[in-house]
Amino acid sequence: VISGTAHKCLNSPVIDALTRTGTEPPFDVAIVDEATQLSEPMCLGPVLLAHRFVLVGDARQLPPVVACDDARSIATAHIRTDAAEQLGLAGLEYSLFERLAGRALEVELTTQYRMNREVQELSNRFYYDGQLEPDEGVATRRLTVHEGRFNSLEPTIAARLDPETPIVWETVLGPKSLSRTNPNEVDAIVATIGGLLEVSEPGFSSRIGVISPFRSQCAHLRSALAERLGTNAAARIEVDTVERFQGREKEVKRKRTGRET
Repeated sequence: VISGTAHKCLNSPVIDALTRTGTEPPFDVAIVDEATQLSEPMCLGPVLLAHRFVLVGDARQLPPVVACDDARSIATAHIRTDAAEQLGLAGLEYSLFERLAGRALEVELTTQYRMNREVQELSNRFYYDGQLEPDEGVATRRLTVHEGRFNSLEPTIAARLDPETPIVWETVLGPKSLSRTNPNEVDAIVATIGGLLEVSEPGFSSRIGVISPFRSQCAHLRSALAERLGTNAAARIEVDTVERFQGREKEVKRKRTGRET
């Protein structure tokens, strides 16, 4: 069994040595995880190394990241020419997983093990046609807080952290410019995390995740958390972009989408 990234398998000396020994593919089966995040050419690399392949992924989650408009299909590109289309190079925002959907044997998994029922319901309703079900082990999970300390929190922070309200939507106004940083959101997030750590068990900081679409906002958040909590405590709180967080899980997440957090 050889494991590696899709990119690495295309220039690995181990795999290169195997392909030189004959004309047949060197592997019986290639399994590609998170296949819907790979562009089609990147996914073709590993699957062509085996007699049979299995693609594992979710087309309702993040697609491949394609920065060049000429490599996208006309339907999704903001500005592009048809040169790449004529060469057959456009449409790279669609994965091989999506291309084969409905044309190959498919197995759909409907039980998830990460979210309680309330957190699950948003994506379940909008993206999964109500087919998702939480496992019994997570369906009714709630945030655990120290009740005495919780009652002493400032009311706004307490409302954000109420264990019986697994999802909180809060509008935080920011600059009217097209800035990729919002200091008001940073202040709100840092204050909320500070309150959470006051009412949680020791070491809880490693179970907190903060998500932003923008790397610049992540940098501001890390700096503000270090100033508020100290460098060591802040380093245990994971702050990252949507792409880097996909597939991960934390007890508590705060996510920015547009002007709502």
